[in-house]
Amino acid sequence: MSVQKITNGVVVLLDALGVSQFDLEECADFLRQRDEIMAEATNNYLLDQQCKLSKCDVTPTISATFGDTLLFAWNFDDDKAAGKPVALKFLAMWLAHFISDGIRRQVYYRGAISTGEILVDDSKNTVIGSAVVDASAWYEQADWFGVIATPSFSIGLDHFELIKACASKNNKGEAYQRYVTAHSKFGNDTLKTSMLEDAYSPALVRYCVPLKNDKKIETWAVSWPYAFLKLHGDNDKSAKFALLDAIVPMSKPWPKGVEEKYEKSLKFFDHCVTKQELA
Repeated sequence: MSVQKITNGVVVLLDALGVSQFDLEECADFLRQRDEIMAEATNNYLLDQQCKLSKCDVTPTISATFGDTLLFAWNFDDDKAAGKPVALKFLAMWLAHFISDGIRRQVYYRGAISTGEILVDDSKNTVIGSAVVDASAWYEQADWFGVIATPSFSIGLDHFELIKACASKNNKGEAYQRYVTAHSKFGNDTLKTSMLEDAYSPALVRYCVPLKNDKKIETWAVSWPYAFLKLHGDNDKSAKFALLDAIVPMSKPWPKGVEEKYEKSLKFFDHCVTKQELA
């Protein structure tokens, strides 16, 4: 068995809420839904008007399932350092579609995203490393459905944003040009790369995320509401109606305590919609 070392790996761990209480028939339906959600997310991502500028393939390099948990991993070793913010925000857009498409099918994922070194065996059945450990420590901590950046990954995103802000103050001069043109996929087209970066800024938003035991953490989160809005033509009322239609219990009431996850997720939706309207 050979093992591949990935220096710049991105790992996402997702927990499907409520699946642990499913019977066998419901578990079989969950597995079918999982594959359909992944395919639908990729399709909606590629159909997104903003994605058509890049045609960037963000399909996970590795995809694995254990119980009700999904693991996705990507290899960013081929991306130059200055282009990683662009690549990460494209990746966040795919994740946003994955979460929103799951919600529409009444499959609610909660998870965390991290970066770092990982090792992958040649069969792609085993993924280990610092990024996996980091994501595993946080993927069940949020008290909602959605994907958060781990604290260490969040600081990395802050660093990217600071570089961008400092370079922008230089009237998009030499520093900014070096920052946005080093990405191999976009060559030296500064304007196009800048447009892509600006277009994908809503894919990740800074938010005070509710955690278990009434705790909170200020971090970055994948903006699945943004993708939800795109699927409804940026009509916030239509998107909110579809969201409520997906989460309102019809066949049986929610177990006590579950309602808080939905309420906190709805608050996140409203926050992202307001942020988008003000942008």
